[in-house]
Order: sequence, then structure tokens, then C-alpha cells
Amino acid sequence: MKYWGKPVVLAFLSAAVLVSGAGIGTAGAAETGTNAAAATQKAEPTYKVNASLRTEAKSVAMQRTATGISVAAVLRLKNVTGSVARVPDYELHVHTSDGVSYRLDASATNARSVRPQAEIEVSFMANVDGVDALDIASLRWVDVNKYVYPKKETVIVELPASGSVWTGIGAKVSGVAEAAWGQPFEIKALKSPLRYTAVAVNEQSSETGLSTVLKLLVQNPSAVKQSVPALTIEGHDGKEAFVGQRAEAGDIVLLPGEDTFIHMVLPKKPNSTFKNVVFSTTETFVSMASGTPQPNAYSVGRVSLALPAKSTAAFTAPRYTLGENVDVSKFSDAIPKEVKVALVEMSMHETTGASYQTVVAKVRVENEGNKALPIPPLLAELQSSEGYQYVGTRQSNAPTQVLPGLATVVAYTFTVPSSETGKDVTLKLQEPVVTASGAAYRSDLAAVKLDVEQPGSDRTFSFYPYTVQVKSKHLAWMYNIATGYSYKLKLNLEIQQDEQVVTDRDFSLMEIEIVDGLGRAVGSTELSFVNSLPNGNRRLLSGETVVNFANLNTEQAENQLTIRIYESIQTPTGTVRRLITSIK
Repeated sequence: MKYWGKPVVLAFLSAAVLVSGAGIGTAGAAETGTNAAAATQKAEPTYKVNASLRTEAKSVAMQRTATGISVAAVLRLKNVTGSVARVPDYELHVHTSDGVSYRLDASATNARSVRPQAEIEVSFMANVDGVDALDIASLRWVDVNKYVYPKKETVIVELPASGSVWTGIGAKVSGVAEAAWGQPFEIKALKSPLRYTAVAVNEQSSETGLSTVLKLLVQNPSAVKQSVPALTIEGHDGKEAFVGQRAEAGDIVLLPGEDTFIHMVLPKKPNSTFKNVVFSTTETFVSMASGTPQPNAYSVGRVSLALPAKSTAAFTAPRYTLGENVDVSKFSDAIPKEVKVALVEMSMHETTGASYQTVVAKVRVENEGNKALPIPPLLAELQSSEGYQYVGTRQSNAPTQVLPGLATVVAYTFTVPSSETGKDVTLKLQEPVVTASGAAYRSDLAAVKLDVEQPGSDRTFSFYPYTVQVKSKHLAWMYNIATGYSYKLKLNLEIQQDEQVVTDRDFSLMEIEIVDGLGRAVGSTELSFVNSLPNGNRRLLSGETVVNFANLNTEQAENQLTIRIYESIQTPTGTVRRLITSIK
């Protein structure tokens, strides 16, 4: 089986084939059990080994190798007494449904004793050559008396294993618990109270290629702190298997009642589709076959999560009205609940001389707290009604903090094909997720659906948080023998600002462009709502504003001219212009 992503390694060890039926004693009975379930998985029952020890199966795994199959098992041993208990020198056998047993080798690091009231894990593994598959029915602790002839084997404990053997990720998944989308589940094999809930999934591209990124909410409902295990994620697209891992590096510890979000990144090919994914943990077996310790790591599937179809509610964004608050703190650990976010403008226009259009989205960030708060480094993604995705570019020098009781604005720009209509588009607000290797991904926080606004010809328009009304205009040309033709534009403006929203010198500019009857730009200039500019234009205020146009792209005066008003936004990739209105 071919794996993409993190390799899964199994040991190649010898196994003795044991024919069952020789001197089988009475197996230890299950002592306790539980009906508690999470994600349809049951806690494993424990079995009595002797007066001091109880045992249970943590995992049984089987996988194909170059010469046959590899079988591995991990068992727990619990000391129920008040004194140290020795681990008996029993052999561990896997017993198949057709009556054949195979002895597994013990890991070189298995403990020899168990402290009072403590629990340990012991690991076993073997390679079975010349066999394609085994139908494992049970695990058996066997006491072998080698001092009699023929040797006598007595089964001390038999642990059922049918239906719970992990055989690796494939087109069909078996041997693991099942979880439903959006429903909390636990990983019982880890004896951890942590609860996991899938909240978002999407496909992304990065420097390392295409990936499916799954976002999980992890909750600690217990009264003690818990460590989040280093899970891996596996998927199969019907042809081959893929293995990924958690994006967050380092240890994650949750205090009682605390929760957090983690992201699982699963690499994929362009045409790969996953119906479900499996969360796995890593087990280790240490071999001494060559005289030196040789660790062998392998993964064991724990829970299979069914991914939602794109037609389900998990992928459906609610219809949105501009100005409504969007809750982005619900799915983020980094964004304070006092920060309120709303989309206030979203428009699209054609780019002159290019085969694409530009969409501009303005997001208001409001601080409802009582102290200054940093502005979250939100990312934005636009998805068309046909499912095409476009990553947004955040404006340069965006504000870094917002004062209590006030708001500010951050702009995002998107380049979309000229065929895009702007109907029923979905805007996603996201936060960055960076892995230990430096790969960057995006985590969905909220999504809304709306229609993009089209540029108009009104004399009242928005440069949020400014509303501008052109009460009158007068455009005249002048001629100077030294400089040639120039234009002077007089505008009578009324400008109103949302008093709660603060802007600074990095706020976008108003660009006024003069266009002739053939649609050619004759000249342009920029003005600021915040301060005067080096081009001589004063700050935009209510009342009369005089704008001069020099260095024209013409050598004659034009009479049939149109005034186009743009919003000019600086981004890391250059200046983006948003057409606001055209006035004849």
C-alpha cells in the first residue's frame, strides 16, 4: 500500500506458528465492563491475569509487508494491590478464527514490574511470512512450561479481538469507532476524557501542495489538566492512502473546563476525494534482533470521521446583510469576544485593459471592551456560486489595534475572472495557521453569502466609513503655453463620517479620473480623507473642493468628459482601484 505524507513503519520479526489445542487451560474471564460510549465506541473490558494484575487490549494492528504481514498488539496491565507486582513471563499469542496461533515477540522496553495501583503498557509484534491476511479472533496470554515433554501451554487469559483489528486505511475502514460530523467523540483507547468535535473542513494549497485541512474543537470536561495527544490523520481516495498530522507544534495542555482548536492537515492529489478520515495514534515496538535497540513506529486507527458532502449545512453559509456582526471569536482561541466584526462594503468592477475583475471587501472591526485590543490578522477567501475559490489580499499597513468603544476598517481585494457575476458569492473570514515546518494554512472562522455590489452612476456613494454626496461639479480646461492643457474641477461635496470608526493616514484614497468620449483616461489625481497630499490636493472636507489635473494624456481640449471616482487601496502586491461611480 502506498502512503503519502508521514511514513508508517512496521517491524519485520520472526513469528512461531503454534497449532492450538495442545493443553489449553481455562482463560481468565472478563472482570469489568462499561456501556459508556462516545462516537459508538465502547471501553475495553478488563480481564484477570492473577490476584494482582488485570489486563485489557489497547490496540491490535495488522498490515501487509513485503514478505507477508506484520501483527502488533499493545496491552495494559493494572496492579490492583498495594505492593509491587511482577509481570509474568507469559507469551502473547494471536489466535485466528481457523484455530491457528502465532506467538508475538515482546518489546525490549516492556516493564518487568508494576507499581502499586499503577498501570503500564506492554507492546508485542511479529512478522508472519507467506501469509496475505489473518482473521484474528483473540489475544491469548499463554503460560508455557518448557520443562516437560511435550511442552505444556496453558491459556491464562483470552481477550476477544474480532472486529477490532486495525488493518490500515483503505477504501473501506474497519476496526475503529465511528463518529458523525459535528458530534463530539472521545478516543477511548487513550483513556482520555478529551472530547473532539469537527467544526470545519476545506481544501487548500500551500508551498507543499494540496491539502485537506480539518478543524477540531477539543474540550476538557474533567477536573484535572489534560494533554492533547499528537494524533495523525489518514485518508483514502479509493486508489491510495494519505497520511497527515496536526498543524500545531509542541505540547498542548488544557486546564479543567478549558477548550482549544487544533487543525489536522491531510495531503492529497488534485483529484483526491475523501469520504471519511481516520484519526490515529502512534505506537512503538523496540526490537533487539540485531543486538541493539531498534524502535519501530506504527500507527493505529482509533476513530473514523465521516466528512460532510458539500451540499450539507456544514458547507452552507447564511444569507447576509451588510453591517451585521459576524461572530469570529466562536471558532478561535486568539480573537477576544469583545472584538466584533462586520462586512460593510463589497463591490466588484472591471479592470480597464485587463481580462479580470476586482472585488473589494471592507471589514469593520469594533472594540466593545474597556481597553485597547489588537486587530486580529484575519484572512479572507471568496468563493463563487460555482465553487471557485479566490484568496484575498489584505491592505498594506492595516491598523494594528482598535481603541475601546471605537472601530476601524480593513480592506481585502480579490482578483476574479471577467465572467464572474458576483451573485451568491460566499465570503469566508479566516485566521492563519502555521506549522512547525513553516507551511501556512487558513482556518475558517465564519462564512456569509451575499451578492456583490456593482459600480453605479449615483452622486451619493460610500467610502466607508465616509458617505460622500456630490452636490455640484464644474470642469473647465485651461491652456498655458509652457505646460499645455490642464483641467480644473470644482466639486461641492457633503461628507459624513461614522463617528465610531477611526481612520488614519494609511486609509484608502479617493482617485478622480477624467475619461474622454472614447473611454480613454485623460488625467487623474488622488485625494485623502485624512490629510493633505504631496500632489497639492488638500484633505477632503465638506464644501468646495478644487482639484487640478496636469500632465494630461492629450494635446487638445475635450468637451464630452466623464468623471470616474475610484477608491485606491495599497496592498503588498501593488495598488488596487475600486470603481465607485461615474458622473457625466
